[in-house]
Amino acid sequence: MVTVGGGGEVRRQGIKDHALRGKAWRLVALLVAVVFFAAGCGAKDLTAHQMATATYRVTPAALDDIRSIGLVQAESSVEVDMDESVAVTNTFVIDVGSASANAATAKSASLLRERGWEIIGKERPWFITMKSTKWDAFLAIDSFQSVHLASHPDILKALKDKSANTKASVIINVEVYQGG
Repeated sequence: MVTVGGGGEVRRQGIKDHALRGKAWRLVALLVAVVFFAAGCGAKDLTAHQMATATYRVTPAALDDIRSIGLVQAESSVEVDMDESVAVTNTFVIDVGSASANAATAKSASLLRERGWEIIGKERPWFITMKSTKWDAFLAIDSFQSVHLASHPDILKALKDKSANTKASVIINVEVYQGG
């Protein structure tokens, strides 16, 4: 490369006079190659992982069926990796217009039974499990206790922001039914 200096003299500059010379250029080139290679491999691995992973998610129609039993005060979903699959659990806090927590649990179950859900377990008046063959879904109804939402800080925040009265609300967790 030829340059003209301030006094009109002609100087030749080559790669050896550049700020990055010899080994430095090779090092930069090697680092750039490694970064591009690693980024490319990571993208391919992620895509292959996503293709191999089955996601089990309740249909939107089933979720609407659950929402229809009362006033949805908050909702959220959580994805859990399990072996070669991902299971999505949807969580709702719903006010069904009952006077107490136990009455809300019973009323929720009754409203869902009217929609074709079947009770498969009742451990206490405040905890009922149900399934729907129509929706291929499983759910658990629990009387509202904020401790049961520890893994859902977004729901707790939404309830606090709304100043929602949850004394007679229920928590419903729903997921794809994988039983027999």
